[in-house]
Amino acid sequence: MWAEVDKAKAESAHRNGAFRRKILPLALSVLVSGAILTIILNGIDWNALTDHLRYVRWKFVLITVAIHIASVATRSARWRILLRRRVAFWPTFHIYNVGLVVNNVVPFRAGELVRAYLIARHAPTISGWTALGTIAVERVLDMLT
Repeated sequence: MWAEVDKAKAESAHRNGAFRRKILPLALSVLVSGAILTIILNGIDWNALTDHLRYVRWKFVLITVAIHIASVATRSARWRILLRRRVAFWPTFHIYNVGLVVNNVVPFRAGELVRAYLIARHAPTISGWTALGTIAVERVLDMLT
């Protein structure tokens, strides 16, 4: 009987810990994102926006998006080569995109630091300093090409 009580307490504690680690941060980020979107979208003249969107040449938008995705994929592949292929392409691609998003939101190219942190966390064989070194080499290559 006591074993069942202890097991139930352990399962409850495990669920509560998972709740605090996963659900709570997700709920908080959804609330913050919703609040920011509400503030941003509050002052939009929707009629004017739909009028302007009628004149958009969607073919060019799609071409631009395709070129951008190809560019990011190429840069991710280049970074993967600099990392000596110790990480698969898709995680590298995703981490590269996270870095781009952070660079667009946070000043001082903080996305590069986030990329180094995430890649080191994803691949234990890669240290944060090694990741930063590959990012520095990549920036030099960007200047040369």
